[in-house]
Amino acid sequence: MRTEHQPANRDEDDILTSPLPVILPGATSVPRPAPVEAPRGPFEPARPGQGSVRPASVTGSVELPPADYQPPVPPPPRALAPGAAAKLDQIKDLYVTAEAIGPDALDKHFDQVSQRQRELIREFFQRSEPGDAEAGRPQS
Repeated sequence: MRTEHQPANRDEDDILTSPLPVILPGATSVPRPAPVEAPRGPFEPARPGQGSVRPASVTGSVELPPADYQPPVPPPPRALAPGAAAKLDQIKDLYVTAEAIGPDALDKHFDQVSQRQRELIREFFQRSEPGDAEAGRPQS
């Protein structure tokens, strides 16, 4: 016996269904929420009664500082030790020289220039350490 294949009912998505109510023992009734108004569009003015409690910042993410707020004064820059200042000048001279010799010559001597740059930077930091009594003398 051969049964003929029946096509699926295409209207089954249109059938209205509703969930079965479930009542749990001891459940209490919950108050219904108030109806919600449609949200306003981005270019519509605010509705009365929607004023914010605090003024918003420019980005809206943080509170504004008090009106009498004074930003902290940054500490004055620390003076460089004479040896550190000399090394900083040598680093600047190295960069000026590297720019002056051009890219082709710099490519040929890149390893040498990079090594000299690393040495000068290392010596700069060694001589700029605070409390170093020998900051101005070359280190061996």
